[in-house]
Amino acid sequence: MMKRLFLIMAAALLFRPALPAAEPDITDIRTTAADSLIYCRIMQTLMPVDSLTSGGPMVKAALEFLGTPYAAGTLETIPERLTVNLRETDCILFVETCTAMTVLIKNSSDTIPSFRDFCETIRRLRYRDGKTDGYASRLHYTSEWLQQAEDKGILKEITHEYGMPLRQKFSFMSSHSGLYPQLKNNPGTTAMIRAVEERLDTAAAYYQIPADDIPAMEQNIKDGDIICFTSRTEGLDITHVAIAYRNKDGALHFIHASSKAGKVIIEPSTLSGYCRTGIRIARLNE
Repeated sequence: MMKRLFLIMAAALLFRPALPAAEPDITDIRTTAADSLIYCRIMQTLMPVDSLTSGGPMVKAALEFLGTPYAAGTLETIPERLTVNLRETDCILFVETCTAMTVLIKNSSDTIPSFRDFCETIRRLRYRDGKTDGYASRLHYTSEWLQQAEDKGILKEITHEYGMPLRQKFSFMSSHSGLYPQLKNNPGTTAMIRAVEERLDTAAAYYQIPADDIPAMEQNIKDGDIICFTSRTEGLDITHVAIAYRNKDGALHFIHASSKAGKVIIEPSTLSGYCRTGIRIARLNE
């Protein structure tokens, strides 16, 4: 009872009106008090940080979301607003949320960072240069999400250490604009997305670890690593993302928001048994 009362009081404090020039304004964020309660509860379980590596808090946060319902399209508001929804999730939002919590907890002292800080960390991960400026400012392609997070010193993609070059081109969104309400009959925004795709074509050298090569290198994958499953679809880079997790016997599985299961689960299949294409791997910096 006392713990629940603490969480309710904490949520009320997190949603208190902002003082002028003191804290970021939260009025442009689409979220609820229930989300702040979930945030407080999970961050309490992560305190104090008992791991020298970021993989520990990453996995610990991921396990706290087990059973959270899967839901697609929760960000799709017009006009574009930062949405922070911890009551339901999809694969990339699940990984993004755990990443944000880990970043905050690793950089905190002995107090839980505010829910506002969490929301702004999500914004910095999700939007180009951390600015919400329309639909095209969101990092829709996972490759760009990874690149920006690496540029900010949050993580490092390590695929090139174990994989082989990948001829990756980007075009899916602009060539399938009818699938996206924000792009359908909107040539201006579609052109902005196309410009992003053209930049990504040459923004980096891309690599992947083919599915057949995973068993020989998987000992190098650590708990908490971000696993990105590559796509066979033309113009699309990644189809799914997850968090690496070894069970008690050491077998490499992963935690993910599964559309098939309809919730966040520990995948019963091993990584090598599940993957049919290839993977890319990113690791949070210490």
